[in-house]
Amino acid sequence: MIRLALVFSILFVATFSAAAPASAQKKMDITTHRLYNGTSELSRAEAQQVADGRFGSLMSQLAGAIEPTVLTPAHSLGSRGFYLGFETGVSQIDHQSEYWRLGTHGGANATEAGNAFPQGALTHSRGVFRKGLPFGIDVGLGMGHVYLSNLFLWSAEVKIALFEGWFKKWPRYLPDIAVQGFATTITGSKEFSLTVPGGGLILSKPLVLGHSATLTPMVHVRAVGILADSELVYAAGITSGSQVTAFNRMRGYRVRVAPGLVFRYQKLVLSGVFSIDVMDPTRVEEIPNAPELSGQWRIDFGVGFQY
Repeated sequence: MIRLALVFSILFVATFSAAAPASAQKKMDITTHRLYNGTSELSRAEAQQVADGRFGSLMSQLAGAIEPTVLTPAHSLGSRGFYLGFETGVSQIDHQSEYWRLGTHGGANATEAGNAFPQGALTHSRGVFRKGLPFGIDVGLGMGHVYLSNLFLWSAEVKIALFEGWFKKWPRYLPDIAVQGFATTITGSKEFSLTVPGGGLILSKPLVLGHSATLTPMVHVRAVGILADSELVYAAGITSGSQVTAFNRMRGYRVRVAPGLVFRYQKLVLSGVFSIDVMDPTRVEEIPNAPELSGQWRIDFGVGFQY
């Protein structure tokens, strides 16, 4: 077990070492100032609508990619328990879309035309610490990094187990039930800010395998908010008026379902889920002629130790 903990520590350090140096622009760094490109023949108002639509689509998919992982079952850790884990999420994005091509840097050889070959998926990892409290409450903190970028993630979560641990009479056939709230914010860009709050319902049922192992099927149903705001940017693509501008704020939400499994052997915990939008993502402020927001899928998996 000590060796496994050492491997976990090495993975955690390697993830954050990959982000240095922070001053170097990387392939999937977000570059919102390019979102005005290709609007030179439009009026300033029309160009702003196009750019705002691209900004909203970009922020919607980025938010779906960085929301907290969904790897915890409904039952609580107990007032003395805690969990230390390393979790990774791989999220599909519309990498062939104009807003991802213009909205990501492209690396050392990129031009103002945009990122010629955006990644087909955004991948991030985070270290997570969760602590059990009395009355079936768990709280957690996470710190992570989006690969091939200078973006860092900071997350907090709380889970309340409403119904757990029944093993007598008819309630033993019912799943454990919990509610969860969470928020993630992102740092590492001077061009925008993004916060992803949300909450949901968790259903799970542990199945005992021998003396030392359990397998827990689970399902998460969650609503995820999108709070994206633009900073002032210099946009060379604007040909009329000031080139110092900002995008309209993006407010929206997603509704997702995420089935998965948690396997525990003694203190070692392995988990994985598949998340998918169950309805089209929604933008609160309608933007004329803006592209439709696209649904996403995401795969999360993790390894950790529960004490």
